[in-house]
Amino acid sequence: MKHIFSLLVVLVSAWNLAISQEQQQQSSSPKSGLSLGVLAAYNLNLHSASFLELPAAPIFAPRTGANYEPAAFTGSNSGSVALGALVMYNLSEEMAISLRLSYAGHDAAFRTTSTYAIGRVDGSTTDATSEYTLNTALATVSAEPLFSYRIFGGLQAYVGARVSFVATNSFDQKETLISPSDGGFDAMRNRSRNIQQGAIPQLQTLWISGVAGLGYDIPLGSNLILSPEVFYSLGLTQVVQNVNWNIHTLRGGISVRFGL
Repeated sequence: MKHIFSLLVVLVSAWNLAISQEQQQQSSSPKSGLSLGVLAAYNLNLHSASFLELPAAPIFAPRTGANYEPAAFTGSNSGSVALGALVMYNLSEEMAISLRLSYAGHDAAFRTTSTYAIGRVDGSTTDATSEYTLNTALATVSAEPLFSYRIFGGLQAYVGARVSFVATNSFDQKETLISPSDGGFDAMRNRSRNIQQGAIPQLQTLWISGVAGLGYDIPLGSNLILSPEVFYSLGLTQVVQNVNWNIHTLRGGISVRFGL
């Protein structure tokens, strides 16, 4: 009997807490339904890729399909900060639409290697290993139309899209002799070659992504709401034309909204 009474007390307390939070949430909603805000987040950029080289920028030539040729560049991860602003309009107590504008970086560092035989001055041969590096610097300005639904209390579910415009882009690449430790690619014993840099060729400057996420609204006053958030975006557009390279992002951060 004592345990049943204790359980009832816990249930009633939890219910009262939920009701109190619900009332606080409703009282903190802007009277006009319109709110403006800012956001800050950390982006984990997930580069899904499998390609030999960028168009018009060969890092190994000629390619004949031999087994000593470098393997394809594959996935790479990087981190960046995203900053932006938002406007939200409440359609009802549960539903809202919003538009977010943000700026974020999407840099990548791709690596691959190859092993091949080389000749020495004394007439002998030995195995050599080259590393091929491709570093890209990308930044975008994005617009995100989102629909949100309040699941319970301050918990919000978001779904929508992200349209990104490439603001800056560049690349640099080279081949570096890793082993043997002596020697080089030419008479000057240079250990790097095929060095190239510049704007990324055949870059697609408009990217489309699908977006989904969760946020939790925490009222800080009658018109101010703080929301920890996490979003995942699935990149639907190839970064470079006809190259198997897409960027997905996992974003965690906060937004602050002020009701008008």
